[in-house]
Amino acid sequence: MYVNTGYAKTYRSRITAGCASGGTQAWAIGCSEAEYSLNQVGGRTPSMWWLDVETANSWSSGNLQPNRDAIQGLFDRLKSTGPVGVYSTAYAWTRITGGNFVPTGGIAGDWLPAPSCTGATAFMPGTAVWLTQVTTNNVDIDTAC
Repeated sequence: MYVNTGYAKTYRSRITAGCASGGTQAWAIGCSEAEYSLNQVGGRTPSMWWLDVETANSWSSGNLQPNRDAIQGLFDRLKSTGPVGVYSTAYAWTRITGGNFVPTGGIAGDWLPAPSCTGATAFMPGTAVWLTQVTTNNVDIDTAC
């Protein structure tokens, strides 16, 4: 299951009761976005969760801690239902999180745009590339590494 992610203070109006007291406001926002995604799968249990972390989404640009907290909130809420990985690029990950951030608790792996697994480098320290993606004729083609 692919989850679009982001952080903005305006998202605080969407904080769910189950996430309201778990951490910072940004963490609660991420946790609540995860709860929304869990509700959308209609009781099914995805074999994998992928968090899409891209610069086109809403993020804090000055203080990066809320971005990291929101990602951690998503991860914490979803990891109990299955493995969680991240789709991003080294550039986007660094711009959004500062670069050295890895969600605590056992991230599954990285999924990144690259023509193949050969030479693909993980954008999170200590993680492995699980999938690569290349777009051909407006079709995304994913390869398991």
